[in-house]
Amino acid sequence: MFKAVLFDVDGVLINSPPVHIASWHLILEPFGVRINEREIHLFEGRKALPVLQSILAQNGVTADQEVLDEAIRQKRAYFQSHMKPGLTESALLAVRQLRELGVLVSAVSGSTKANLHKMILPDQQLLFTAIFGAEDYEHSKPHPEPYLKACERLNLTPSECLVVENAPLGIESAKSAGIVVVALLSTLPREDLGGADYYISSLSELPLLVKGVFESKK
Repeated sequence: MFKAVLFDVDGVLINSPPVHIASWHLILEPFGVRINEREIHLFEGRKALPVLQSILAQNGVTADQEVLDEAIRQKRAYFQSHMKPGLTESALLAVRQLRELGVLVSAVSGSTKANLHKMILPDQQLLFTAIFGAEDYEHSKPHPEPYLKACERLNLTPSECLVVENAPLGIESAKSAGIVVVALLSTLPREDLGGADYYISSLSELPLLVKGVFESKK
C-alpha cells in the first residue's frame, strides 16, 4: 500500500503557471521568439536552461552561454518577485488529510530550491517530509532520476509511493521509475496526459482516491 505521495509543485500544489508563462515570454521576447501556453506546459518538469536551449534551437536561434545564463537569471528573478507564495486551498487541505491518513508527503520539482522555498510558505514546508528541487538530481524529468532519488531519500520503494503530476514529462518520469501516477487536470487536458493510472480534476479528490486504494488492498 502507498506510504507516501510525491507531488509535483508547479500547477499541482501552487498556482504558479501564470507567472512562469509570463517569465518565459519576458526572456524569449529579446530573441524574437513567442510560444503558446500549451507549449510551455508541455515543457514543464525540465530544468529551465535546457528548455530555453530547446526552444531557441526549434526557432533557429543561437546564443552564447553567457547570454543564456543571463536570460535564466532574469526569468528566476521575475518569478521570485511576482510569485505569490502559498499552497492552493485544495492542495493544503489534501496534504493535511493525507498526513491524517498516516501518509508521508513530499514535493519533487524541476524548480530550484530558491524558487521552492519562495513558493511554499515556511509553516507549509513543515508538512512535507522532504522537498526535492533541481539541485538534487542530475537528470531532469522525463528521466526517472528525480522520483527514484526521492524514493531513495525516503527509504521507500517505488511501489510504496504515489505521484501526482500535471504534465506529460512528469508522468513519463514517474512511470519510468515504476510509480503509480495520478494526473491532475489543472493545466492540460486528459489527451495530453496519457499514461497516468488515475485522473482527477481537483486535489480535493486525492485523499478519497488514496483511501479507496488502501481499502481495496485490505
